Amino acid sequence: VTGGASGIGAACATAFGQEGDNVVICYHSDKAPADIIRSEVEAAGGQAMALKLDVRREAEVESMFDSVMKRFAAPQVLVNSAGLNMSGKKVVEMDKATWDAVVDTDLTGAFLTCRRMLREVEKAKLPGRIINISSIHAVAMRSGGAGYDSAKAGLAALTATLALETAAMDVTVNAIA
Repeated sequence: VTGGASGIGAACATAFGQEGDNVVICYHSDKAPADIIRSEVEAAGGQAMALKLDVRREAEVESMFDSVMKRFAAPQVLVNSAGLNMSGKKVVEMDKATWDAVVDTDLTGAFLTCRRMLREVEKAKLPGRIINISSIHAVAMRSGGAGYDSAKAGLAALTATLALETAAMDVTVNAIA
């Protein structure tokens, strides 16, 4: 679960743990909340690990999956919940670094994690499930939300494309908004 240390990602990680699943809680910078969720998963009977991950960095995504493969084997479920919300700045006021941070986290990060996940389930000949956490703002735009709204609209398109590409692989790809 990317973004697994807070919000929707934390709720997903906890729910998987309550089902007795093995869970990887990926966090961006603050390990303490991820460790709490890891403990909750383990108390519920699952195995868990907390891993630092910046989904914008391809090398970190690859390293995270390598760590998961060493401990648990090929993952069968991926929840992409890592995200940055809107900047509150109108496009005319927004600098490129702000745009890049939001789009790279909310869209490119999902692309990188989905790609690696799909490579692993294909290689292992396993079914797979990808759940991308999107937003109503993929279709309901707001002033000051250009980066976030655009990234979530892109995530909806990526999700639909992946659903088409993976249907024959016994992989489902869905977005929750």
